[in-house]
Amino acid sequence: MSDTEAGDLETSHVRDLVTANRILAHHRVFDAWGHISIRSPHDPARFFMSTSRAPALVVEQDVVELNVDTGEVVGERTSYAERHIHAGIYRRRANIQAVVHTHSSGLIPFGAVGRPLRAIAHTDAFLIDGCPMFEIRDETDDHTMLVESSQLGDALARRLGDAAIVLMRGHGATVVAPSLREVVYRAIYASHAADLELTVWGLGDAPRYLGEQEARAAASAIAATAQRPWELWSAQVGRPANGKDRHDR
Repeated sequence: MSDTEAGDLETSHVRDLVTANRILAHHRVFDAWGHISIRSPHDPARFFMSTSRAPALVVEQDVVELNVDTGEVVGERTSYAERHIHAGIYRRRANIQAVVHTHSSGLIPFGAVGRPLRAIAHTDAFLIDGCPMFEIRDETDDHTMLVESSQLGDALARRLGDAAIVLMRGHGATVVAPSLREVVYRAIYASHAADLELTVWGLGDAPRYLGEQEARAAASAIAATAQRPWELWSAQVGRPANGKDRHDR
């Protein structure tokens, strides 16, 4: 890959990262807090995320490059305190290309009672790989509930294991995927899965969850049409599915 091609690919990733921030804010996965990152397309030891800013306000100029090994920004700018969530996961799982951390109110109750999310609908089939719980008290007594060190980032990544999501008691959840567009999908549909479970349990009977074979087949079918929700959600926030937002400066 030439330097020009690498630069174009990096620019495209940064644009998509801005779009992803806006989509997740639009769907209330993010509010003033929350963050998303993407691994560098040409250097797996680096990743991109915004400076510490409300996601709905992020523009391309806010995106900074960080070091996977240290979780620190390359250069003199700063980023979110919980950038170590992302760095820890990238260190542990080479196949992961994007990470979301959310305080979604629909997910917090499940972490509070220690009930893992499970897939009732085919759209939530990615949950078949499990939904572990991260209890920060197991790692340290001196904390603000934030994963703001490499030690805690590594602990969270270990607890996540091979799953697509880990619930964080009293805090929210972290979602991972092999692509940016898929992690946006999973973050939105994790809240969808939570809503369905709460509704079904409210009916007074236990849900009939997807079986292993059903879930694997459903996840494959959803992946084959992954561009469809991205195009819709991009349009809803005034961003083209590919290309530069005319409002960015």
